[in-house]
This record gives sequence, structure tokens and C-alpha cells, in this order.
Amino acid sequence: MGVEFLLLGAVRAVHSAQPVHLGPRQQRLVFAVLAWEVGRPVSVDRLISLLWPVSPPRTAEHAVRVCVSRLRSILAGHAELTAQGGGYVLHADPLAIDAHRFLDLVEQARETKDDHRRVELLDKALDQWQGPALADTASDDVRERLFGGLTEARLVATEDRVDALLKLGRHHSVVGSLAALAEQHPTRERLIAQLMLALYRGGQPGQALDVARRTRQYLADELGIDPGRQLRDLELAILRDDPALATPRGQAPAQLPADLADFTGRSAALDQLDALVADAPAAVVITAIDGTAGVGKPVPEL
Repeated sequence: MGVEFLLLGAVRAVHSAQPVHLGPRQQRLVFAVLAWEVGRPVSVDRLISLLWPVSPPRTAEHAVRVCVSRLRSILAGHAELTAQGGGYVLHADPLAIDAHRFLDLVEQARETKDDHRRVELLDKALDQWQGPALADTASDDVRERLFGGLTEARLVATEDRVDALLKLGRHHSVVGSLAALAEQHPTRERLIAQLMLALYRGGQPGQALDVARRTRQYLADELGIDPGRQLRDLELAILRDDPALATPRGQAPAQLPADLADFTGRSAALDQLDALVADAPAAVVITAIDGTAGVGKPVPEL
């Protein structure tokens, strides 16, 4: 098995289930930046600005070059680190890096039209995350500078997954996680709307309206704004018990096979059954067919 580079959580490298030690925190941060920008040059100035956001030391450039030199030795046989245009490039398979696997799986999920497949792909994508990106390596400010867009992509992927589950009628399975996410992101109206819809479809319209009320109050108190149109329209639809909010129908059940025009060798038995039904009074007719196994009882029954 090849090497894996992990950024979505603690920064690590793993080869054949064994850790590849990347060195101290600053060295791991240099590696994380190069891995995120895999195949693209990263300037020494940018590395310095991330390692020392305020007042870098006079030895900063030398320290960066020492980190790169040590990483080059550590990664020998796993990936190549080269100098290019006043910076450095990590040459590796992007899909060996969890952050890039995440983005690839999200893109595959967006391209599929099958909701079951979309859920499967998004589950795999979200499983790449083992905690906040660069959890043991970067400050919150540096993490936001590097991975703010990826953190947003994680939330969008979560919402896309919920949309697919709601389309599949699996609203009961998402209520708990949605409620927790809504607590963490009280201004994220798509998430709030999903929670309201899941509650409504689960037979809890009152709780769905409570979520709308609390959100309206929070937005007014904290931001001085009203909910967006999506939430307002959804709240009104819940109040009206709009049929459009009902759980979508699932896949059509398996159908019985088509009727047979004739069945060789059973004409007399079929004629007898037809006669019994024709002579019966206007009531439900129950007819039992007896015989040893394998003689063809199910076909006349159909």
C-alpha cells in the first residue's frame, strides 16, 4: 500500500499502516502547505508568512530551507520535493492526500443523478475528516487562511448529503445531526430549512415552527435581519400543511410478472376455475389449489 498524507485532522503521513514521522510542528506545517498545493510551487515568502504571521525572525528563510531539506529526506521514496522559482513543489498523487480525495469524492457526488450513490460518495468524502484541518499544527487564523474554503466545502457536502437523504425519505435519520449542526451554525439557513423539513416529515410540525421562530429571533437580535425567502416560504408551507412538503414516494415496488396468455397442460384446470368463479355469488371468492410440489400450482393462482 502506498503512502497517505493526512491534513484533515492531525497532520500525518502513513505508509503501510505505519506512521512516517514528519518532525516538529513548524516542519509539519510546511509539509501541510506543500501537500495542499501539491504539484504547484509555494514561495518561501508565503511559507514564512504562514509560519510567522507576525514579526518573522531574521533567520526565517534559513529555517524554512532547513524544514524543506529535512522533509525531503523523510519523504524520500514516498514523494519528491523540488525547488522551483524561489519556492518548493511537492510531487505526489493528489488522491494520496485526504483533502484532495475529499474534493474528488464531492465532485463525483455532484455528477451522479442517483441519490443512493450520492449519499454513498458523500459519506466517503466526509469520512476523510478526522477533526479540524491541521488540528495539531496551525492556529485558527492560519487554518482559516489555508483551509477556510475547504471547511465551507465540508458544510456544503453535509447539506448535499442531507438533501439526498430527504429525497430518499430518510428524514428520521438526519434530525439529530441536523439539530446539532443548527446549534453550531444558527445563521446557515439551508441547514435550518433542512431541519424544519425533517421535523415536519417526522410528524413534528410544531417543533419545525419552533425552529423557524428561534431562527428569526436570533437573526434579528444578532444581525438585525429577517430570515431569507427560503425559510419564510417553508414556514408558511408548514403552517398550511402544504402537500408539496410530503415525503417523496420511494422507488416503485417490484411488480408481479405479466399474465400468461396460456399455460400448456393446464387448460382443463383453468376452465374449471373459470366456471367456479362465474357461478359464485357476488362476493369475494377464495379458491384453494391442492397438489404435490412441482406440479405448477402457482401459475394458475396468478
